[in-house]
Amino acid sequence: MIDQQLIDSAKYIRKNFVNLSDKLTIYRDDVKNLADFLFRKVEDIKKYNEETIKTMKSKEELVVVTQHLLKEIQSIEEEEKKLQRKVEKINKELEKLKEEEEVLYKTIKERYPDLTDKEIIKEIHQHL
Repeated sequence: MIDQQLIDSAKYIRKNFVNLSDKLTIYRDDVKNLADFLFRKVEDIKKYNEETIKTMKSKEELVVVTQHLLKEIQSIEEEEKKLQRKVEKINKELEKLKEEEEVLYKTIKERYPDLTDKEIIKEIHQHL
């Protein structure tokens, strides 16, 4: 019923969507790892502060503590940015797939104006 080229386009979109979905599942694990990393860093900072504040005697020591805390914060920001870049890339790819899906739908509707949405979906699903 629907042209094979259009069916192949639908297959391509579906395949890429499943691939991106799998990547998001992996990134979910990355988010969990980031959360674990953050909790460890918070505990490290608390422990460092408790130990250092008790023994701090000069402004120079305060500078050292501040520098240490800044390094910890920078490492947290770096990990967050890494994950953010991964997710942004996936979001862009999902947007592109959405646009391709919309173009495909419009093309199918133009070529087969008598088909209902349910019929189109049924026909394409048979091939997926």
